[in-house]
Amino acid sequence: MKNLKENKHIIDTIMSILGTIGIIKAYELTTIPNLSNNIINIFIFILLLNMYKKITKKQKNEYIFSYCFSILLSTIIIIGTQLDLYGEIIWTISTILKILCLCFSIIPIILYSIKLIEKNKIEKTIKCTKKTKIATFFTIFTFDFLVFLALYPGIYGYDAGFQILEFLDKKVQLTSHFSLLFSFILANCVNLGKLIFNSYQAGLAIYIILQMIFMTYVTTKISIYVAQKTKSKLLFILSIIFYSIFPLYTTMIISTAQDVIFSGIFALLILNIIDLADNKKYFEKKSNPIKLMILILLLCILRNNGFYAILATLPFIILLKKDKKITTIAIFIIPLILYKMYTGPIYNIMKVYNEPSIKEISSIPSQQLARVYNYKYSVLDEKDLKLYKKYYTNLDDFKYYTYRQSISDPIKSVLNTTQTSENLNEYLYFWIKIGTKDVENYIEAFLMNNLGTWYPNKTYNDDRMYHPYIEYNMLEAKKWNKKYIEIERNSKFPLYEKILKFTIEKNAWKKIPIISSLFTSGTYFIIYIYTIGLCIIKNKKKYLIPLGCIAGLYATIFLAPVSLFRYVFPVFILLPIMISMIIEKEK
Repeated sequence: MKNLKENKHIIDTIMSILGTIGIIKAYELTTIPNLSNNIINIFIFILLLNMYKKITKKQKNEYIFSYCFSILLSTIIIIGTQLDLYGEIIWTISTILKILCLCFSIIPIILYSIKLIEKNKIEKTIKCTKKTKIATFFTIFTFDFLVFLALYPGIYGYDAGFQILEFLDKKVQLTSHFSLLFSFILANCVNLGKLIFNSYQAGLAIYIILQMIFMTYVTTKISIYVAQKTKSKLLFILSIIFYSIFPLYTTMIISTAQDVIFSGIFALLILNIIDLADNKKYFEKKSNPIKLMILILLLCILRNNGFYAILATLPFIILLKKDKKITTIAIFIIPLILYKMYTGPIYNIMKVYNEPSIKEISSIPSQQLARVYNYKYSVLDEKDLKLYKKYYTNLDDFKYYTYRQSISDPIKSVLNTTQTSENLNEYLYFWIKIGTKDVENYIEAFLMNNLGTWYPNKTYNDDRMYHPYIEYNMLEAKKWNKKYIEIERNSKFPLYEKILKFTIEKNAWKKIPIISSLFTSGTYFIIYIYTIGLCIIKNKKKYLIPLGCIAGLYATIFLAPVSLFRYVFPVFILLPIMISMIIEKEK
């Protein structure tokens, strides 16, 4: 027994030393090198050693999860830092050693977090009465309304100019690029303001208020769900605070981006899928499956990546749903069929221009091909160059990749969609062939394009993605199109506007330790992966059905043309739900 204790002490000491080295090397990537000679490292070592000593005997699956998650997180941090700073991965043994060393500083934290979750006790501390729900709704809405006044009449996003125009100008052809349902509602609300108040500004305010009411309803549902599921008064209060004052949420819900409504529908869908997986009496209430089908259909209509999110959910239903499996699959498939009818025959009747999907799908392949063309031209032969010219109309535009590595729009815009659609197999063979010649640049191109989605320490602003991380400024309408409606900001709460401007537009949040991590999209990806792992090892496999739906959404985000906060917003607002999945104990 004495030898075991001595061996554990030696192992703990070695792992603590390696963990300290890992932290040093991670910081040296971003700051002045040679931090090894720093007295703070002693405190880091003592802290890690103390944590390792407190680790008691765990179940095997907890150790496996902790080690796997720690390796993943340390890889994300080291590789992400290299890509963020240098635009490439340093493919050396030194990089691997840094990842392994940093891993040893994360392992005790993950094991300790599991211990804290196990200590969580379910206590009935909240009674979710009708008064509680009403109070929650009005608390969230009141605080969000102050942001609306500060940025009155709302954030007029860069896509909204065209979305409004395509329904208010009969000469403009309808296009499938944006959700027709969303554009129709937005345009008519703006026009209503013009008809009633002779002001497009008032019209935008009408739309934003309606959107705020809907999103407050959604976040109230989430907060109440968390309270009922966890019985935690603290988590309930934190959820309300999160939706009331957190700038990324409060700013986003007064934006004209269609991602806001999509996120609200997605959150309601996740709540319904959880109910489907958790409630044995789900089908006794006939309105439940009808409501679920409507939400699925709306999700697809609002953004086509909703279609793929639902497809990704089906395998989890087949594997994990025990009762009424066929009925459940039908509930998910019927809306998908209706959606295809909507984008097919109905679009044809409405004379909607269906943009070739191949251009959107080619975002990542185009970036990869452009990276090889710019950085490893020597591996290309004459046949390769002929295919480049065949599928891309202007290779001179490939130069944009060298300083726009995190957005595919400049590259995919020169894709010859006709040639690609007609010769898809050849294009795929061409793409794979170039990839085999330069695997490293293919990996780097993929990771650079979605860096902000998975890397929690991402620095903003980043000119390589061209777009701002989150929309804040108003569209300069006439600068882009003389027909666009001009809507200017007229703050009713200037002091709050200055605070938001400093926080969001000037990225002041970066200067606040710990809190700053909540502002980056990559943090929510890490929380999502952690949630999946905990649900598996704690035998909460029922939650893998809603988590599978989120996985489908993430798949589309990783293949998106650029990594923006609005794309991750549907996952962002699910934070309290994911936390409730983690801390809830099986009865």
